[in-house]
Amino acid sequence: MQLNVSDLMGMFEQFQNKLEELKSKLASLVIEGEAGGGMAKAAMNGNFQLVRLDIDPSLLSPENKKMLEDLVIAAVNITQQKTAEAVQKMSEDQFGFLGPLRSMLPPLA
Repeated sequence: MQLNVSDLMGMFEQFQNKLEELKSKLASLVIEGEAGGGMAKAAMNGNFQLVRLDIDPSLLSPENKKMLEDLVIAAVNITQQKTAEAVQKMSEDQFGFLGPLRSMLPPLA
């Protein structure tokens, strides 16, 4: 595949536009995960920021402290993994036009 300067400039401009579009999509993306059969739920945006945490009220007692901590950690980790997968898929979809050059991009997730 041979590219001239004009082709590269066009690809760069398209890349910049697609990157801005992806950033916007990631900001509005919300991924949810849960642990303990839904007793602890977490939601994270595409920028890997925790935006919501829901804990079953039955866990809110001193004797459940350790279980609650474990469930929150698990819910957040599950949500983070799901978010990473979604971000990776979105970036692949967004930058498919780059073909083999896409492999030169740093991972977004």
